[in-house]
Amino acid sequence: MASVQVDQRRYDQEVRRLTDLVLHLDQLEPQYQKMVAEIVMLRLCSLLESTIESVASKLLSGSPYADGSPPILLLRSRSMRAAMDNMMTHGRAKPLKYLRWSEAGIIGHNVRNLLDRNDNFATVVTNHGRFLDEMRRVRNRVAHNSAKSRSEFGQVVLQYYGANPSGVTVGVLLKSKRFAPTLIERYLQGSRVLVRALVKG
Repeated sequence: MASVQVDQRRYDQEVRRLTDLVLHLDQLEPQYQKMVAEIVMLRLCSLLESTIESVASKLLSGSPYADGSPPILLLRSRSMRAAMDNMMTHGRAKPLKYLRWSEAGIIGHNVRNLLDRNDNFATVVTNHGRFLDEMRRVRNRVAHNSAKSRSEFGQVVLQYYGANPSGVTVGVLLKSKRFAPTLIERYLQGSRVLVRALVKG
């Protein structure tokens, strides 16, 4: 049976590598530090989303949590592939075209017909909803140059600076020394805490 502990170990390993990279960014010229920090943010969000997806699929197909406890299932899927299909179709008048894993509400919507809302996975995702949303807003400003991404990133800047000063790019925000630890370090560490809680590791 597939193990969610594998996901946690792999995630921890990858985040440790990214953390080591971030801790050595000061060896680069400032403009490159910011650029690499943005790339790390993109990688981190991709890793987190794929890990959440993998954990969800394993739990829905009957894998236990890392502590041995079973998930509270409404419907058990025969395999991880079947779990993905069931998330898109089971109990839905209109099947989902695809699954997204970057927002707590959407993640909850993915599993709502298959997993009890009081199950650990569901409650951990809900409890970390603001953290996930903030990471998504910062990532999207790098990945998309849309009016919406700029507006949502501006809200994050406002949250930390109390205003929207000019020149605050994602790289500047992530590496700013006015926050200790830096925001990129907070995202790295916070996401490890999230994944650990998600699998009961």
